[in-house]
Amino acid sequence: MVRRSRAPTQTRLNPCENGYTHSSGGFLDMKPSAAIVMGSDSDLPSMKAAIPILEQMGIDFEVHVISAHRTPEAAREFALNAPKKFEVIIAGAGGAAHLPGMAANAALLAAQIIAIKHPEVAEKVREYRKSQSQKVVEKNQKLQQLGVEQYLNGGKQ
Repeated sequence: MVRRSRAPTQTRLNPCENGYTHSSGGFLDMKPSAAIVMGSDSDLPSMKAAIPILEQMGIDFEVHVISAHRTPEAAREFALNAPKKFEVIIAGAGGAAHLPGMAANAALLAAQIIAIKHPEVAEKVREYRKSQSQKVVEKNQKLQQLGVEQYLNGGKQ
């Protein structure tokens, strides 16, 4: 899957030789900047946590399932060509419970790395951090107002 865009859009999946493409045109049309790679499609529900962050940052990406164990030649080919195609790679395997959070954090780290070269991404990273900080402040204010039990019950008494 390849994603090129300035802002989130509806996902359009088109098969390509080694993955899926998602493209809508945008400021990084020269090449995808990030790759999300996993060893099995069973990891996709967890690894997809990286996608909204990359979309929010306007970072092009591709998503691939490549198993070093089951498809060693494809993995080798990907590894050899990756430096020509991607600025960062977000990789995950194993379907562990912590994988979604790890993938989201890896996407934010990828955005920070890409921001060094792309000022427009740097601004989006700053905006994202500010919005996330504000969400935490608001949640804490709500917790202080409601107390633990009522907060956990969605504000219901």
